[in-house]
Amino acid sequence: MNFSQGNVLPTVPRPVQPCLQLVYNLSAVFFNKDVYMGFSATSAPSRQGMEGHVIYSWNFTNDLDRRPNEGELKLYKVLAPVAAGLALLVILILTCIILVRRRRNLEMRSGAGQRIQRALQTARPFSYAELESATNGFDEKRKVGEGGYGAVYKGILQGGALVAVKRLKRSLMMEKDFCNEASIIRKVRHRYLLELHGWCYEEGRDALLVSQFMNRGSLDRYIFDTRRKGELGSSPMAQKEMRVRLLTQVATALEYLHKGLGECVLHRDVKAANVLLSDDTQMEARLCDFGLARLISHGRGPVTMSAAGTPGYVAPEILYNGVATDKADVYSFGVLVLEVATGRHAISFVSARTAFLGQEGPVQLHIPSALWSSLSLEQDTLSDQQLLQILDSSLLYNVLHAAPTSPSSSRQSSHEEDDLSRTMKTLLNDWRCVVQVGLMCCHPSPEGRPSMKEVSRALDQKLLIPLPRTKPTVPYQFPVHPWVVTSNSLSNPSSGYLVPSLLSGPR
Repeated sequence: MNFSQGNVLPTVPRPVQPCLQLVYNLSAVFFNKDVYMGFSATSAPSRQGMEGHVIYSWNFTNDLDRRPNEGELKLYKVLAPVAAGLALLVILILTCIILVRRRRNLEMRSGAGQRIQRALQTARPFSYAELESATNGFDEKRKVGEGGYGAVYKGILQGGALVAVKRLKRSLMMEKDFCNEASIIRKVRHRYLLELHGWCYEEGRDALLVSQFMNRGSLDRYIFDTRRKGELGSSPMAQKEMRVRLLTQVATALEYLHKGLGECVLHRDVKAANVLLSDDTQMEARLCDFGLARLISHGRGPVTMSAAGTPGYVAPEILYNGVATDKADVYSFGVLVLEVATGRHAISFVSARTAFLGQEGPVQLHIPSALWSSLSLEQDTLSDQQLLQILDSSLLYNVLHAAPTSPSSSRQSSHEEDDLSRTMKTLLNDWRCVVQVGLMCCHPSPEGRPSMKEVSRALDQKLLIPLPRTKPTVPYQFPVHPWVVTSNSLSNPSSGYLVPSLLSGPR
């Protein structure tokens, strides 16, 4: 017991601290037994001079847990086993689900290599470590291009052989995509299609495809780079022959994909960057990148697909309703033809005057829409003047700027002028066939486009495909692609489409 005492008279007010204070610990007396606590004391004040005591306050503190009553104990005894049983049941169910899924995934993954190997019977399987070493750990300096499904790297195998390693991007459907591409490549055997040499598919890693490395690179490096255009030919005639020959080879490859495999294979990403050039002196074309390819039965007709491909090359019907046929590849090939003929990218900012529109100011040019909207189709063929406005100036430069070597000799000058005139006429006639093929391939309506068989024959035999006398009815606006951002959209966040393809000029 602890006491504190003070002498206080009855008339003295209550002190701040108690006059008598007792703190008593009862835990050592009662332990954990049930007890009832109470407190009694007199609280009568002093009267007639007699001593009196006043209890100001008292409290009792219990540090022990409250013991539940018998009803609560019975409820606990009933609920505890039930809750434990339910928890155990849930754990067992979840464990079974996880084990079943893991087993199923393991079975799928273990069979993936076998399925791919069956699909690629003639191709060599590589280990991931071997190809990783060949590309120096997929070094960015070794990257030579970017395809629809992944990047392409230059690789050097242990024997010194150069290869191109295509590293496919991972996705939830990676095995399905890989097997799809593998099944298509297995069927493809064509001179102008890039042949597969090997593959690699290991669990938890990127899928890899190995093909022949093309030192010359892709066609876009030669038709857009003014410093390299001369490598396609030393004269306008040689340039024309080389460009038309490469286009004919690509057309032949597409004709084979559409009609030569029993089922129609849509490439879906035909563009200059996917046309590789062989290293031999003939410089042949090799169409590559089947990452977006799809198989379509000839009897099934149009198939609805998501819009995929490269902005500027995608057919308008794909962007608007997702309907894909072989005519979508024809459209992309037509854009490629017009790029080769004009030396311009499918979509680019140019001066309106240089864009054969006859107006001032910059425009965002989409080649097919610009030509169809600006050309006067009074006849079913393009005039020489129209061709001179359309063609890449480097294709005619030497002819247009040639001068007689001996001005003093009028006879020699006359002969040279006649030769130049014949050369120019031949060039314009040949390019007229090419440009009109490109225009008809880019017809706004799929029904107005020729087949790749007709295109291949027209390019090979220099046949003139006539243009319509009136401008075709456009069922869709010219290609609108969400990945293409116009100059207007930079200041207007709500605008993210190329609408219309020309920012000025006739519609």
